[in-house]
Amino acid sequence: MEEKGFQWGLLNIYAPNHEAERRQFWEYIRNPTPSAITKWVVGGDFNMVEDPCDWRGGRLTTIHGQEVAKWEKLIFQMNLTDTWHLRNFSRERLSLRFSRSSLLSPQSPDTTTAEEASSSASRAGSASIVIVESRLGRFYVSTQIADQIGSICIQLGTTLSDHDPVILRLKGPYQGCPRDQRNVRIPNKFLSKNGFKQDLGNIWATKMHLEGNMATKVAAALTASSQFLKEKVHLKELQLAEKEKNIR
Repeated sequence: MEEKGFQWGLLNIYAPNHEAERRQFWEYIRNPTPSAITKWVVGGDFNMVEDPCDWRGGRLTTIHGQEVAKWEKLIFQMNLTDTWHLRNFSRERLSLRFSRSSLLSPQSPDTTTAEEASSSASRAGSASIVIVESRLGRFYVSTQIADQIGSICIQLGTTLSDHDPVILRLKGPYQGCPRDQRNVRIPNKFLSKNGFKQDLGNIWATKMHLEGNMATKVAAALTASSQFLKEKVHLKELQLAEKEKNIR
């Protein structure tokens, strides 16, 4: 799809359940991705979560190991950001927090239906059932779309699927800060690195001591922070490429 000289790409995801298959799946998607497309909307059932906050109950199944390298390589190449965490994409008032809920019996941790969970619990002589909730359904957008305003909503679904529908609405250009001062994806791994938050805080503090009004200082701090993050992302891309080479 093309609009005002920009090509849009729409990618519907239904990822495999098993980690080994997903690793191949992320690589399969990344290789044929057209470089001419600058605006991407990627959504669907990813069958994994990136962050523990997107999972509640049961055994946490975030991506790890070799899958992380494959996934982040795809994310960096397509310049994608999870709309759930974008400040200019509001969560609608009636939105749910998770897109999938299931009932699991402790005696049968792989059970996925309420009937099987209840049956398993009855056979074990226990009525204890664990509710597992996760945000497996997501929408990612590229930087050019992340600059716009929109909304994201997880609506209560029907009995036709065990997933609740996720709805993304794009509402037009964002009229706030200039483009180079807006959203930059911060991978979760960066936030856990020693010194990363302090380095970012030092950049912000330095710019706040500049001469001028508050708007000028904030603009300078945002620009410097954006450049710092882009350099970190570029370094991460190089590290992922080297790690991929070693794996092979």
